[in-house]
Parts: sequence; C-alpha cells; structure tokens
Amino acid sequence: GTHYSTDKRNPAPVIAITVHPQYDADTFANDIAIVTLRSPLPDNDQRIGIICLPPDDIQGKIYPPMKISGVAIGWGSLSFGGNPSTTLKQVVLPILDASKWPCSTYITYLPGQICAGQLQGGADTCQADSGGPLMIENADSCWEIIGITSFGKSCGKPNTPGIYTRVATYNSFIRSIIGRSNYMLFYL
Repeated sequence: GTHYSTDKRNPAPVIAITVHPQYDADTFANDIAIVTLRSPLPDNDQRIGIICLPPDDIQGKIYPPMKISGVAIGWGSLSFGGNPSTTLKQVVLPILDASKWPCSTYITYLPGQICAGQLQGGADTCQADSGGPLMIENADSCWEIIGITSFGKSCGKPNTPGIYTRVATYNSFIRSIIGRSNYMLFYL
C-alpha cells in the first residue's frame, strides 16, 4: 500500500457504515464497524492489500494467544497530542494478559478486547491510529487482522498499554456483512 497520508485519492464511494449493534461509546465495548463501498476495489491499486480474518474455529478460545507479538500500523501521532505522521508507521507490540494489571485497569469488555503494548513504555499506537489493524503473519503467510486499534490512556507511557478490538470475537458479525470470505481488502 501507499505509505504517505497525503495521498487522498478515494478508491470508491462509501454506501454504508455498519456499526456493531451493541457498540458502547462510553466503554468502547464492541468497537467495530464495517465500511461497505459502492463498487469493488481495483486489483491493481497499490494502496490496497488483502488481510485475512481469524479462523472461525477459535471462537470462544483466547485468540490471539498471549506471549506473541502483533504489528500495528497507522498514520497517528508520534506523541500524545502531537501531529499525525505523514508516513505510514508500524510498531511491534506484545499481546498482554488482559485480565491482569495494568491491562485490567483499561479493559472494559474482556471477551472483545486485546491488551497490547510495551510495559516499559516506548513504542505504541497513538491518536489518529484508531481503526487501524493489529496483525500477525499466520501459518499460510497471510497477514491476519487480530485486533483493531481502539483506545489508550496515553501514547507510549510505561504501564499504559493500548486496547484493541479482538476481531475473532466478531467473526460472525463481520461475516454477516461480507459473506463467507476468509479475507477482506484493506485500504491503506
């Protein structure tokens, strides 16, 4: 995909945004929406990539497993309150135990949220990264979306990990809109 946020070409008009019916703006529970475009995206557009969905058979299990790391990407601020980046950034973030401190301080809906970050501080997602992917490379060498950047108390401070929507929890919601496909197109 493109790495510059200054590329503002619109790939296709949006015809619908389907917000999860139980989305809670106060707690960020069920923080997921699907954007439907009027027409398919062109195959030859470098700003578009394929991202795999988590497998269906992991519903109800802890997925992704803890002690792995995911890659988050975005054009968000490089520091809390700072300006957004003009180039696409990426950060490797370990998946943390959401039921334990400090994650338990921020998690509002345990089944539907992932806690990830560097406990010592440093690398993190930040403002304007919300909605971007947290990904792993799966066994089929496909980038798989495991999380969606949701919220954080700060950016890169010690003991303030980021909270991500756990995509596997929402497989049935996603598939009710996109069909049985095992992947989605991701616009960068």
